[in-house]
Amino acid sequence: RSHVLEITAQAGNPEIAARIANTMADLYIEQQLIRKTHAATKATGWLDQQIADLRQQVEKSERAVEEYRREHGLYETKSDMVTSQQVNELNTQLVLAESQKAEAAAKLAQAEKVLRDPSGVDALPAVVNSPLIQALRQKQIEMERSSAELSSTYGPQHPKIREINAQLHDIKAKINAEVGKVVSALRHEAQSTAARYQSLHDSLGQLQKEMGSEGEKSIRLRELQSQAEANQQLLRNFLDRSKET
Repeated sequence: RSHVLEITAQAGNPEIAARIANTMADLYIEQQLIRKTHAATKATGWLDQQIADLRQQVEKSERAVEEYRREHGLYETKSDMVTSQQVNELNTQLVLAESQKAEAAAKLAQAEKVLRDPSGVDALPAVVNSPLIQALRQKQIEMERSSAELSSTYGPQHPKIREINAQLHDIKAKINAEVGKVVSALRHEAQSTAARYQSLHDSLGQLQKEMGSEGEKSIRLRELQSQAEANQQLLRNFLDRSKET
């Protein structure tokens, strides 16, 4: 699990030995760059699709706010519409909770998709950022290369072939186990954020019952505004993530 690699090469000619070691280092760095670039490209494609969907959601939620305002004649200032500091604070928390809930759900959906189709595992940010999983993936690539080389010389039942296949199976099992841990953590995060959002939403519903008709209209408008703001915040988060990727 070290971040330092040592390469040693032996040859009759010291210049050849040096070239072998240096070439191996260059190839390793090149493979790492290719893998990370490929993972970033897949992640960017997924993010672009999410951003396109979120833009539509933002437009839809903003339109809903304006239509509700027009339908109920709620064109007062924000301070006039919010009749309670408690409601104002609760809505602020609800905006943040909804944004966190949506983001956690999006991460979980992507992770569960990876479980169904392991070929997209490198597009999962939590996997890309895991040194242990990446070390196992690199080990898998090296062993698959060795297996291909041995297969050109030995038959499938040869002890060397059977041994390296067993090692490959073990590495894949370890990778799947680590990915499973990542998915479990994301699932727990999604459940926690959903529970918090539901709790805040229920509290807001209780306030709606306690307030008068005009207050209910204002709260409903604030709810729509919260949804619009949450979508806007989520879009900003995904745009920032896309720029980073």
